[in-house]
Amino acid sequence: MPRIRTLKPDHRQHRKVGALSDQHYRLWVSMILEADDEGRLVCDPSHLRAMTFGFQRKVTVAHVEDGVRRLAELGLVRLYRVASTWYADFHSWTDHQRINRPTPSKLPAFQDSAHVAGLNGSLNIHGAFSESSLNAHAEFWQEGKGRELEGNKTKTTPPAPPQPGGHAQDAGLAPLETPSQSADWDSASWPSPEALAAMYNRLTPDNCPAVETLSTRRRQRAQKWLRDFPQRSWWEQTFAEYHESRFLSGRTPPRVGHESFRPTFDWLLANGRDGAENAVKVHDGQYREGR
Repeated sequence: MPRIRTLKPDHRQHRKVGALSDQHYRLWVSMILEADDEGRLVCDPSHLRAMTFGFQRKVTVAHVEDGVRRLAELGLVRLYRVASTWYADFHSWTDHQRINRPTPSKLPAFQDSAHVAGLNGSLNIHGAFSESSLNAHAEFWQEGKGRELEGNKTKTTPPAPPQPGGHAQDAGLAPLETPSQSADWDSASWPSPEALAAMYNRLTPDNCPAVETLSTRRRQRAQKWLRDFPQRSWWEQTFAEYHESRFLSGRTPPRVGHESFRPTFDWLLANGRDGAENAVKVHDGQYREGR
């Protein structure tokens, strides 16, 4: 029998749910659907990315990790570890779900976790999370080489390697997909081609194809542009202009003779037929209609 989950209409006015971005809200709903009848699930970011954002290539495992961290910070889920595997649960599950003849969970409970045992030290979800304090709503930050944190300070401790085995296979979950090259770009330092590609993937509209590979030629072009325009704010403004343009955001069809056009990363770093630099034209608002 398929599992049925309930979302009450008034959940949309809940202060914690209202604090979520659209992407994090979708992840939260997906985790509710993934949870077993006692509100527990294996918290594997790669699996959650595949199940939640399978056709959205711009969403990386790193984005899902950020989302899980945000849900934990708000207290919408609890993260806990048993042995080498991380889990999540919904501590108010029985207040919101009415399940006839629930199937007992095969996953360990929060009470069996390192949190309750009061252990100290660093706990990792596939090398992506470190824990600052062991409590039910601990704050998490993502580790990575060169990742910019508060005041541009970075953690220098390399992430732990993925733990083999675990409970994912035992729980009957789908095989995990292999992350693309772009999965690690969010942790790249600025300015770098990886950081620029990650910003493009994150800030441009959905009609813009995601960058998944940085070839030698793409790197050279990106490095040239970053030498000329090294300021992060310059590129943030450039990508904001995509949303101001109906043409670049895909809200109007391409002109006759350009039906196959899409504003790709390569197009952005190239020159137009008139010799003008596309990125400069976008930044300066020349693709805003009426200008």
